[in-house]
Amino acid sequence: MTPAINCLKKAKIKYQIHQYDHDPASKAYGEETAEKLNIPFDQLFKTLVVSIKDKDLSVAVVPVSKHLDLKLFAKAIGSKKVKMADKNDVEQTIGYVLGGVSTIGQKKNILANIAHY
Repeated sequence: MTPAINCLKKAKIKYQIHQYDHDPASKAYGEETAEKLNIPFDQLFKTLVVSIKDKDLSVAVVPVSKHLDLKLFAKAIGSKKVKMADKNDVEQTIGYVLGGVSTIGQKKNILANIAHY
């Protein structure tokens, strides 16, 4: 089980697992998921991890149909600049691989840095 599922079980929260065969050549994980599960792009969300000043990480949750505006996100969290986090930093810090990042069950909870813009 994933850390997210373990957290949901521990909290006694109902959940449902949706599975599909992932195409390893796919780099657009959200779009692939939406297509394979027949879910509209604007009803499925992706969890993106950004780097603040090359040290702190933050989470952005956006619909698959949208792109994260890094300038607006930086402004929302009071930073001059952010960039998409390095794959290795994401995996080591929060414990999920890219394409499977969850807001639930992170090794280091970076949700405290979340912002809405």
